[in-house]
Amino acid sequence: MTIKIRKCTLQDLHTLQEISIQTFDETFRAKNKPENIEAYLKMNFQSSLLKKELAHPSSEFYFIYYNNQLAGYLKLNTLDAQTEKMNEDSLEIE
Repeated sequence: MTIKIRKCTLQDLHTLQEISIQTFDETFRAKNKPENIEAYLKMNFQSSLLKKELAHPSSEFYFIYYNNQLAGYLKLNTLDAQTEKMNEDSLEIE
């Protein structure tokens, strides 16, 4: 078993968008109306939005690989990238 974590770059935009949509959909579709999920996915995982988030100095995305296969991702937010205002030494996992 091999686990690797790699920081995402702008070149990962398309892959990040695909895995973001897939994981959100798999996690939340069963408990929501289809039209609500479709609207959320369309609005929140646009290439332009993800590109902006990737470029934000207080946000970092990481890909997680299991046995060299992409298994998931992680987004860390600090400072003004956090969804709720927190202390300067706080870290948000989104």
